[in-house]
Amino acid sequence: MGGLLLRLARGRDGSTTVESALSLPILVMFIVGTLELGRILWLYGALWNATQEAGRLAMTRAGQCGAGAAARFTAVMPHVPAIIVPTTQVQSGLTLCTLSTQLPVSIALGWLDMPITLRARITVPSP
Repeated sequence: MGGLLLRLARGRDGSTTVESALSLPILVMFIVGTLELGRILWLYGALWNATQEAGRLAMTRAGQCGAGAAARFTAVMPHVPAIIVPTTQVQSGLTLCTLSTQLPVSIALGWLDMPITLRARITVPSP
């Protein structure tokens, strides 16, 4: 019995398979995590660009801070369930239009399911 355990401890057969089985899931998690991070950064960039487009519309056309800016945002990002909240305020005689956008995103890494919210906000003068 002792000879069998000693022989198994010294044996090298299958060690590559065991090492691959231990390291491959970690490598796959790093690759999937990198792809998820890239997807989230891409979504944030798209959210920011759509918010800027809506702000540009609100800045160049009078009375477009509310529904007009929201419609422009939806035109730029048609299939994304983002929430846009336009607010108007007067500060030092200047009318400001603030557009706040939120996009709920879920990170899915197998065992990790974590919801996050991407936010973008822009304040522009309104004519």
